[in-house]
Amino acid sequence: MKKLSFILAFIVLTLFTAGCLRVNRSGDHSFLNVNFQAKNSSLNQASGLGIYYIYPNQVSKEGKEQITIFGQGFQNGAKVFLEQPEFISFEAFVFNPGYLQAWPPAYHPGTFRIGVVNPGGEIALSPMLFTYTDSETNTNSQ
Repeated sequence: MKKLSFILAFIVLTLFTAGCLRVNRSGDHSFLNVNFQAKNSSLNQASGLGIYYIYPNQVSKEGKEQITIFGQGFQNGAKVFLEQPEFISFEAFVFNPGYLQAWPPAYHPGTFRIGVVNPGGEIALSPMLFTYTDSETNTNSQ
């Protein structure tokens, strides 16, 4: 069930990022308006770098657990980093401008902000906090 929710969230976010999905509110009624003719002909034309959501938002202190970051403006070669004095960065795999995966390294337990930096130097910080825990948290196994 978690994977189905994750897939549905990914689809909705991808459509929203591409400009195909709008939420309209009218009186007591709310509805989704799906327009498959996006303003931009390609998802690669997303403007501005931003982070909307991180899943999961916690990993064990051993690291190397996959996290998924949803946002906009991600470019091939982008890196993910922990906002710390030592600026710990790690590799990411960009699937499209709105979706990337990364594997945080081992680090001491605590709560931090995560950011993404594109190859050209553009930086975005997550509004969500990210936590390293003492115990194993493998939330992706279900």
